[in-house]
Amino acid sequence: MSTNRAINVLYLLNAAEGGASQGIYEFVPHLPRDKFRAFALVPKATAAQKTHLKTLFEEVRIFPLPWWNVRYEAGLLRQLAFWAAQFRRGIVPASVQAKVNKVIRDWHIDLVHTGTSLNRQGAIAAQKAGIPHIWHIKETIGSANRVHFPLPDPQLARYFESHSARVLAMSDYVAQFFRQHGLKNLEVIPDGVDLTPYEHNISRDLRASLNLGPNALLVGMVAGLSSTWKQHDRFIRMAGAVAGRSPEVHFVIVGGMPSPRSRFPNDLGARYAARIKALAAETLPPGRLTFVDHVPAPDDIMRSLDILVHPCDIEPFGRVALEAMAAGRPVVGPLTGGIAETVIDGETGILVDTADLEAFSGAVSRLINDTALRTRLGEAAVSHVSGSYNILLMVDRISTLYEQVIHH
Repeated sequence: MSTNRAINVLYLLNAAEGGASQGIYEFVPHLPRDKFRAFALVPKATAAQKTHLKTLFEEVRIFPLPWWNVRYEAGLLRQLAFWAAQFRRGIVPASVQAKVNKVIRDWHIDLVHTGTSLNRQGAIAAQKAGIPHIWHIKETIGSANRVHFPLPDPQLARYFESHSARVLAMSDYVAQFFRQHGLKNLEVIPDGVDLTPYEHNISRDLRASLNLGPNALLVGMVAGLSSTWKQHDRFIRMAGAVAGRSPEVHFVIVGGMPSPRSRFPNDLGARYAARIKALAAETLPPGRLTFVDHVPAPDDIMRSLDILVHPCDIEPFGRVALEAMAAGRPVVGPLTGGIAETVIDGETGILVDTADLEAFSGAVSRLINDTALRTRLGEAAVSHVSGSYNILLMVDRISTLYEQVIHH
């Protein structure tokens, strides 16, 4: 490529929303524009999402980018129905791949950055075009983990390695699979958070929508019910254990809700959401837990909460914990997974075995009952995120990585 122009970077996203994409949305505006120009491919987006995307990227194209993972939990019949539905809509690998190849030519792309393990079109297209590919892995993959692929683990690791100038894991937890298989082109760069929106200490928007009084404490989980692996049931059981002894506390689960009208084969999320809501109705008194069926700005959510609770012990990274800490809110999280890397136990939050209801509810109650502890952990959390997870640190590391693979 010419050294007289900026590097054109193509981002392939797995969705228009969600933590994996949000990490990219936050660092892209901070990339030096004299060095990098950002372009994006997104599988689908609403009108509002398209408008937002156009503020972040030079160009955006939206067309289906089918995933190549195998959803064993869905069952064979459902899997076949997924594939048949894609075929009827004309979504076949060869045609999608041709579109991605064409985008790289049309936009004179110099580097492809795939923001998920679930899409491989960018990896194949970059190899065909003879340009570097960064495979940004934001899921735990392999036979022992949540996301599975149609390759045995050793071959799967080699596939990622051979199709990437660099395999970029977002946490050490995600990197474990690749380290077990001896990848030589592996790097770990955690996501960062833009601290600017969190400078105001409190937001009343979410609290007002819940009709909470000034003395109420709001304990929340931020994870849409479409994410069937987030272990919402643990949060609800914890809330049930805490509610009776803490009448001033209200509980909230914030995140997109799958449509109850979803039909087979796309009804897994709706079925899961129905089970979670039924569990809440059985476990908690009426009016103590609210499901918020939308996702406002992350900073507004976190500044509305008093405590963030995230029970999922297989979370690849857990961006929500960083967002809560950036807002000065303590986090109660699991002993394993990505959140155990970002939250410092006893300093910025409390880590606990979230499968142990007594220990889990006890940790949350400890924070509910100790205002000084919440304040101390929250203040330390802001310093921790500012020093270790500031978005500018991520931008510096990503920029350096881009230049290394381009000039290698």
